[in-house]
Amino acid sequence: DQLLTSLTRLSSSMIEAKNSITLTTKEFDILLILSGKQLKNDKIEQLCTIFFRLLRQNILSKKKKKFGNKTAGQNLNISILKVLQNLIVNIENPIEKYLSLLSILCCKIIQRDQRIELINLFQIFINQSTQTKSSTVWYLKQLVELNSWNADAIDEADYERRLNSYKNLAKELVNVQDIDKDKDEYLCLFYHCLYELHYSVNDLSLREYASQCIQLFLKQIPSYQTFFLTEIRTIL
Repeated sequence: DQLLTSLTRLSSSMIEAKNSITLTTKEFDILLILSGKQLKNDKIEQLCTIFFRLLRQNILSKKKKKFGNKTAGQNLNISILKVLQNLIVNIENPIEKYLSLLSILCCKIIQRDQRIELINLFQIFINQSTQTKSSTVWYLKQLVELNSWNADAIDEADYERRLNSYKNLAKELVNVQDIDKDKDEYLCLFYHCLYELHYSVNDLSLREYASQCIQLFLKQIPSYQTFFLTEIRTIL
């Protein structure tokens, strides 16, 4: 009961806070303990809200939190992503609730191990969203494919799967319309293509397809130019 009371207090203060949120080590430990317990749906959703906000803050904040070393910060993000994976399996149709919080992270999460856990989270979204439109699920499956790894070779991307997914995506994007601009699955893929183009060390053919998909997005959904220019300024 004391843990749940702490959760309610933390959740309320963090959700209402407009600025960055700060947790003590004790408070973070409480959240980790709670994430492993059997909780009611409303408490699980409170935890998800807190951990999503923490993750976005760690990744997107211009004032990066100071850790003893860079690896410590990366490990914290990996831990948060794994906690979210464990929580999301208890939520039906999480795409409607949380997908909008993940889109920009498809561009901003660059480190390999963090990105693997991000994609694992997307896979759980897909598995749990039995009532979501099939088209939405298809696009998110492409995101998983675009980040696939070779099961037979450590640290090697599955270039064939990634290339085939880019080809399939390019075929579908010609049918996208500007009225679809608010669909988060499109924005996730758009941000992934920006990641591929500017941060990925994959072969040239993948980056060329990423560039082609970006051009299609910008042609079909002109409002994406704002997101594109914002990221270009950040990179430059």
